[in-house]
Amino acid sequence: MSQEKLNQLLEELKKAQGIDSFQVLNGDQDFQSSTGKTVIEKTLNSRQKVVFQCSGDVSPQLEIFVENWMRQIRQWESITAQNVSDLIFHQNGLSRQEKIKLRLREFLLALVSATDACQGFVVYKGNTISHTPFQSQKYTDQLPLLIRRLDKLAMESRASSHSTWITKESFACSFYYGAALCLFFDKPYSLDFTKHRSKHVCKEMSLLLAEMGDPELPPVNSNPVD
Repeated sequence: MSQEKLNQLLEELKKAQGIDSFQVLNGDQDFQSSTGKTVIEKTLNSRQKVVFQCSGDVSPQLEIFVENWMRQIRQWESITAQNVSDLIFHQNGLSRQEKIKLRLREFLLALVSATDACQGFVVYKGNTISHTPFQSQKYTDQLPLLIRRLDKLAMESRASSHSTWITKESFACSFYYGAALCLFFDKPYSLDFTKHRSKHVCKEMSLLLAEMGDPELPPVNSNPVD
């Protein structure tokens, strides 16, 4: 992960939770906090840590939110450590499209883990091309309706060709050309966190779909979403 991307993600966390400041330090560096400030320290990787400063006491909810955010950053860093070109040219025995499909699944699994979704799907040109393990019939049956709703919203929108559909049990958004991300939840979830992370993941998956070239990506299963 680039330093620019890391700073961007940390700035999002700072603004979302009213944190005063943050600083990325080497693991063995000491931090001198300002007078009257409360410090939250979180591990970034094996070499670095992030120190946040807040005014007043830190609530348990803030601690949980910061930890979840940092967990997602750590997952993001591990996934993006290997670029698409390395993935495509250094895994023998798999076709270009199979390697890209594996990469898509890595992004989807990391997003599902970070958002505490119970199921996740990526649909492209009418077919499910990536999904989480142990698909539930309850959610696969809802996919066609979600896709139709996204398509209808996109057609009705004058501002964008992409759309988002949000309920208490699902989050779906369209991206790229004919692609959609669908997440399902069996418990309350953080909408802002899910929207932020999904936005970044969809950007990365768009690059992967562009890498495919002209040939169609074989679907995960033979049943089209219609």
